[in-house]
Amino acid sequence: EIKSKYPLVKLGEIAEIISGQSPESKYYNDRKNGIPFYQGKKEFGFKFLNSPVIWTTSVTKESVQGDILMSVRAPVGNVNINPFKNICIGRGLSAIRCNNEKTGLYLFHYLDLINETIAGHLGVTFSSISREEITNISIPLPPLDIQQQIVAECEKVDEEYSAAQKTIEENKRKIEKLMSEVKGERKKLGSVISLEYGKALPENKRITGQYPVMGSNGIIGYHNEFLVEGPSI
Repeated sequence: EIKSKYPLVKLGEIAEIISGQSPESKYYNDRKNGIPFYQGKKEFGFKFLNSPVIWTTSVTKESVQGDILMSVRAPVGNVNINPFKNICIGRGLSAIRCNNEKTGLYLFHYLDLINETIAGHLGVTFSSISREEITNISIPLPPLDIQQQIVAECEKVDEEYSAAQKTIEENKRKIEKLMSEVKGERKKLGSVISLEYGKALPENKRITGQYPVMGSNGIIGYHNEFLVEGPSI
């Protein structure tokens, strides 16, 4: 449930929702014939679509520059902006075209913020979200001047994030270069480390404690006992 001091509207009231449809694969090519074809989230960048790798000479559903593209098949809810003049979109995407283009960036940042809470329905093999479900997403809609203030702050954060990512990538390259220059005797990893595997801890045994229980995706609970003492990798 969303609580907002601004009016809540349904997404379908302020934007047109265009469901993607894939052309037959015989029309695909990598020779830049036709227009770029995008199928899903794997082609998303940080904010804008990555450069195309597939083109199609048969256009089924089209997205224009400035459209917000939403991933409608697992993972559901991720969004990107179309920076290209025209592209064809497949079944894994829907285009969201704002009635007022000045609202576009505000809407993108809001949908990006809530993407993990956008839930569709679970099918036999994967989750997906329908056009109707997208249309009914609730959006707080402040006046345009407030929207622009929010966008300006979001853009600042995006710039800081991009700068940080650039620094991380530069440092990774430095580390890789240093490691490539390492010479000398090679040893088996087991001869220089102590290796210990994790142990399963059922959810009903994860109690409130001071030691984090780590899973493959991070902390999954806490416990009053620990298995590994740091510092360790």
